[in-house]
Amino acid sequence: MTERKRIFADGMESVSLTDGMIRMELYNILVNTKHDPQAPNPHEITGELIMTPQGFVKAFSTMESLVRKLEEAGIVQRSREGGNSGKPEVSVSPNFQ
Repeated sequence: MTERKRIFADGMESVSLTDGMIRMELYNILVNTKHDPQAPNPHEITGELIMTPQGFVKAFSTMESLVRKLEEAGIVQRSREGGNSGKPEVSVSPNFQ
């Protein structure tokens, strides 16, 4: 069996359509104290995920389905306030505050 490479990312910096391909820059939050601690979420780009538009739409549909399941389980909830336009928010466990 071939070993799979696992990639961890804290989020996506940007998503764009370039030359017919969807490009998503992945980032990780820096925990190194050499960086300005006052900067909001200091992070660095650590990789790029590139997909065809068809693959992106399929992945988006899969993620959208998972977000609905997370909402039903009470893990995330959609914000109904102001400019957030229904963006899901993660409920943080009191164990991590």
